[in-house]
Amino acid sequence: MSDQKQELKPVKTLSHITDEETGEVVEITSDLRDEALQVHGQIEGAFWQLATALSRIKNDKLFLALGYTSFKGYCKDTLPFGVRNAYHYAIVGERIGARLLESNKSTNPGSQSKLEEMGIKRLRLIATKAEDQIESLINEGKISLDDIDLTSDDIANMTVKALKDQLEKEKTKSGKYELVSEQKKMLELEKEVLLKEQEEFKKRDQKYREASVTYDEMERDIVDATEAFAEAQKLLNRIETSLVPKQLGPRLKLLIETIQNAGVDIAETHSEVMFKYDEGL
Repeated sequence: MSDQKQELKPVKTLSHITDEETGEVVEITSDLRDEALQVHGQIEGAFWQLATALSRIKNDKLFLALGYTSFKGYCKDTLPFGVRNAYHYAIVGERIGARLLESNKSTNPGSQSKLEEMGIKRLRLIATKAEDQIESLINEGKISLDDIDLTSDDIANMTVKALKDQLEKEKTKSGKYELVSEQKKMLELEKEVLLKEQEEFKKRDQKYREASVTYDEMERDIVDATEAFAEAQKLLNRIETSLVPKQLGPRLKLLIETIQNAGVDIAETHSEVMFKYDEGL
């Protein structure tokens, strides 16, 4: 569970290996190799079981049922490593371990051991700063940073600081991209509003033009009618009634009656304007 990468050195042939700390020479038999692999597998499983267990203790507040008033106090009394590492394990267990152990859908069968080799600190960095890439790390054994794919082996060989710097750089870049995207959305909304306003302006302008054409036509009709009436009145005033021959009398009488009746009909047709301006409105 150390933060350093732990790799198993393949033993191609049975041999004797010396323990550097004690100087003891140990014969590596096939049985010993099998037993070592079995125990190592238990350690790998324990890593993720520990991580997910600590995440449950913390998030479900199970430490309260164990008589502790805080997760920190529980870790101090019960764990053989520091509280900070306990928090690292809890975060990794919540965001990575749960997916890894619960779903068991990984397309990368060796992903558990590969991820464990990255170390708890690196896993915690990815869990907190690149959570959107956890699925890719589990299933494909890689993440993408700054358009570059980093495999689990690449990450395991990076220093914690180098990985942190790379993740923060990617986060800053992503933040700028999101800002630009948000600005682009705002511009699109503004453009949409301007287009709507432009369309409304066109409609108002069209109505104005139509109203203007109607006004001009009305004005021309009034002018033409006024001139026509003045001409008719002029022609009638030229007629000396006492001198009208008997044969033309009925026709003149019919014309005068027609003008009188037309005046009444016109007044009724335009009664609204007659009433409005009679009232001085």
